Amino acid sequence: MKFTNNQEVKFILSQLFDEALLIGFESAILSLEKDKFFAYSIVNLSDVNYEDFSWYHSQMAGHSASLNEGDYAKSIIIYDNESQSSKTKEQCLEEKVYAYFSIFFIGILFENEWYVLPNIHFYGSSFNPKTIKDKIENEHLKYSSFYKGIWIPKPKEESIEIHGRQKIMRNPPFEEFSDHPYLVAIVKQRKKEEINNLYSTYFNKAFIEPFFLKVKHSNPDNYRKIIPLRDNYTMIYSVQLDKIIFVAFIKNSLCEWRLKYFLYYENEFYEWIFFISKVFEFQFYYGALIIEDLKTISYLDDDGYLDSSCTMDDINFWDSYVLKSNTEGKYLYLNKF
Repeated sequence: MKFTNNQEVKFILSQLFDEALLIGFESAILSLEKDKFFAYSIVNLSDVNYEDFSWYHSQMAGHSASLNEGDYAKSIIIYDNESQSSKTKEQCLEEKVYAYFSIFFIGILFENEWYVLPNIHFYGSSFNPKTIKDKIENEHLKYSSFYKGIWIPKPKEESIEIHGRQKIMRNPPFEEFSDHPYLVAIVKQRKKEEINNLYSTYFNKAFIEPFFLKVKHSNPDNYRKIIPLRDNYTMIYSVQLDKIIFVAFIKNSLCEWRLKYFLYYENEFYEWIFFISKVFEFQFYYGALIIEDLKTISYLDDDGYLDSSCTMDDINFWDSYVLKSNTEGKYLYLNKF
């Protein structure tokens, strides 16, 4: 296999990306099965107005750069105490530290759909189109294979050596895609995470915060202070977004802290009382408390599930532990507000 100006790959990309991202399309390599490819572009920044690309590039997950010593020295800020920090991408562009950029496209055909991951890479003034082309193609041919790494499923657990000891590492948001090629998992997880983060922010502002403000005013003795786990209140919800549990650490007038769960369902608020509520004397990061509860009735057994792209799509969880009712139709584990 070798790199060519593959128009078949370029056509696939044209169906998925705006034409601005395909400017400077240089070359691609396609697998023998024609179900995987690596492609790249080369753009001279002096030939274009970068503002035409900036929005598209901002949608990608960060950026990287190749710089010689001189360009690297220009890309950092050294302070009086001799500490240093990297300049932003915008500063490096404005000061012409970067001379070129490439977009790498990594694609795979999975279940009759193309999944493509774009990444942006900048180059300093010591590079030219030929040296960039040689660097990209030589590194890809030397270190990459269509039959390992990002192209195949990634195990749910990996053993990594840290300070001489083996540690099992997990990434819960990816576990629902563990039977997919890792490239597909990355694309799917990022899309789901983006959607869920937007919804979580909206639901916190539009529903949870007004709800807590109301209960603080109506029941100040039991709701003296209400603390989210992170910036927003942690939520557990189904992929249909029709059942939403949210969690808070709450202090009462006796300075007792309790972990409490709430449910928004069919336009009503409830307190979910399935778990025994323990009393604490001070506030702390309570992610472990949530997991201690949830792992007894679900597969949520790791802090990585919280505030992530993961949804709770186990019907038995909702039917048996949240919405279960008696013969009279009264909820067993919910108190309505």
